[in-house]
Amino acid sequence: MVGVESAPSVEKTLAEAKTRGLRPRLVTTDLSPNVTGPVRSVFGEDVLQIDGYHVMQELNNGIHVDLAQFRERAFQTQVRDLLALRDLVSM
Repeated sequence: MVGVESAPSVEKTLAEAKTRGLRPRLVTTDLSPNVTGPVRSVFGEDVLQIDGYHVMQELNNGIHVDLAQFRERAFQTQVRDLLALRDLVSM
């Protein structure tokens, strides 16, 4: 229906569908701004819903990044402590 998923082409397709009588109560999509923006523009904010899979994917990605940063900070702290201990032992 859309061809290339760009915001202008999606918006054009949705606007044409709206002129033909399409009035969705709910539009579920991923996080693509090429889709979410046009849906908001043509049908309004109230009909837009992000699918649960992509919401969970974003949450998981954020958790993984936070965990990796935490582990790196903890590792660097342990390295500093071990180097300090080495310096004390070698005195």
